[in-house]
Amino acid sequence: MKKILFVIGMLVVMLAGCMTTAERAAERARRETALAQALSTRQLTISVRSMNTQRYGTHQVTPDFRLKIERDTVDSYLPYFGRAWSAGYGSDAQGLHFTAPMVDYRQQRLKHDVERLEFCAKSREDVYCFTVDVYPNGQASIIVRARDRDNISFEGECDL
Repeated sequence: MKKILFVIGMLVVMLAGCMTTAERAAERARRETALAQALSTRQLTISVRSMNTQRYGTHQVTPDFRLKIERDTVDSYLPYFGRAWSAGYGSDAQGLHFTAPMVDYRQQRLKHDVERLEFCAKSREDVYCFTVDVYPNGQASIIVRARDRDNISFEGECDL
């Protein structure tokens, strides 16, 4: 008898936590509107979940890594694993950690409503060119190409 009451109680709790179809549609519409506004005002923060390196494969990262675009500035706090052909004198960089103005910013819409942002930024160590694909569901992929380092890519989600 206790087992049956426990199972019924668990079912009630599980059903109470489920979203209805209308609630999911409303949440999807809210996210799409917030994402469109963030892209149009160039105020976007992407929290990174994983990175894919040329030499060391794919790795999960801690939740504090992010890429932030704010009008004409990029604030990069991304990890880096790979080969660097040269490092600046006295460089203490542990990753792609810098804030710099964006150069050559371009935004275009691709198939399936994917927004592509392309820009470059210069830090003390190198010049980085970013390609950021933002999907309608808020997921994002980032490719970073550098002059003196291996390329690296990231997967994450837009903070909305």
